[in-house]
Amino acid sequence: VKVGAYLEQKMGFSNVNRLKGGIVSYSKMLREQELTDESTFKGVNYVFDMRIGERVTKDVLAKCMQCGVPCDVQTDCANETCKRPFDDRHFIQ
Repeated sequence: VKVGAYLEQKMGFSNVNRLKGGIVSYSKMLREQELTDESTFKGVNYVFDMRIGERVTKDVLAKCMQCGVPCDVQTDCANETCKRPFDDRHFIQ
């Protein structure tokens, strides 16, 4: 599922834009130009492979579901047939 399509179709947003080259290219440009503190994108860019996520900024935007401590380590079921929706992912400390 592409995030733009998810935001438009499932969440009803109508003003969804895409970055030229994508968030990965944007993150790379920020690091190369040492501009991460000025990024419009905050936190971690989660990907759906073994990389799991790439930190773009130092911002932590989620909390642990168990203790409430700020945390952006995302976990998910290792069972590939699990049907839990994207918006029901878990963040744990």
